[in-house]
Amino acid sequence: MKVFVFINTELENEREVLQRLRGTRSVEEVYMLYGAYDVVAVIKVDAMENLDQIYKMIKRIEGVQSATTMIVIEGKN
Repeated sequence: MKVFVFINTELENEREVLQRLRGTRSVEEVYMLYGAYDVVAVIKVDAMENLDQIYKMIKRIEGVQSATTMIVIEGKN
């Protein structure tokens, strides 16, 4: 399943969070944003248990204030 995780960071920690997510297993893409969120990570997992592990890891990254998960139910492959 594909999941978008929208992340709010502490002030000026966007780049550090972005770098930490790059190269992380299951993170396919990661971008810094302007707007309501600071970073978005595109994640691909096989099961909800794996999503839970990745989500908890993201929440533990220093500088992450909050994260909102959106699970894709239909889209272009």
